[in-house]
Amino acid sequence: MLPRPAALLLLLTQLTAFAPKICKRPPVKVRSESDGRLLAVKAREAELRAQLARVQREKAEVLAKRRLKIGIVGFGRFGQFLSTKFASYDHEIYGLSLSDRANEATKCGAKGCGRLDSSDDVEAFFERKPDVVVLACSIVSFEETLQRLRPSLQKYPETLFVDVLSVKEHAREALLKHLPAETGVLCTHPMFGPDSAKSGWENLAFVYDKVRVPEDTSDACERFSSLFEGA
Repeated sequence: MLPRPAALLLLLTQLTAFAPKICKRPPVKVRSESDGRLLAVKAREAELRAQLARVQREKAEVLAKRRLKIGIVGFGRFGQFLSTKFASYDHEIYGLSLSDRANEATKCGAKGCGRLDSSDDVEAFFERKPDVVVLACSIVSFEETLQRLRPSLQKYPETLFVDVLSVKEHAREALLKHLPAETGVLCTHPMFGPDSAKSGWENLAFVYDKVRVPEDTSDACERFSSLFEGA
């Protein structure tokens, strides 16, 4: 026979083995009224974003049907890339370059490419009355290029100038310094290039700043910007 303390300990052990186990349940989270309202607001926000995207696509399609005359100054790799893309939208493209790029222009869908160092070619470039002039030259030659263009531009000041440099402050200051006051200025920064956008620039970032857009160039600015609406 076990001693009393030992018998009590054995009894407690046996009782513990048969005792029901208490399971801890996670606390039930009760949504407050503000949580429900927040979810509803987020749902409406998502719906509005989708609706805006549809409207922007429709707007871009309408504007894209209105043909632009686009001049591209600097017909290197990036200029050729832009020419090919713009021409695919059936816009009229002309180029200017310091070197002979006539063959490249034909391959890129442009109507031609004159020489930037020829005053006659620069004059002919502006006589075509481009709606938009895209500066696709390097930052090193940027101001020199503007100085070459300015004499002929004086006869056609109501033109929209667009830069595609990644250094915005320099481009902005140079454009405002060298271009006539009537000339529109749109500074852009495409966050893509010939390699990253070889299959298209839709859904790729495109940043722009309407530095100076007079009434005479506002239509061209809207139509040109619409080319990147999907970006």
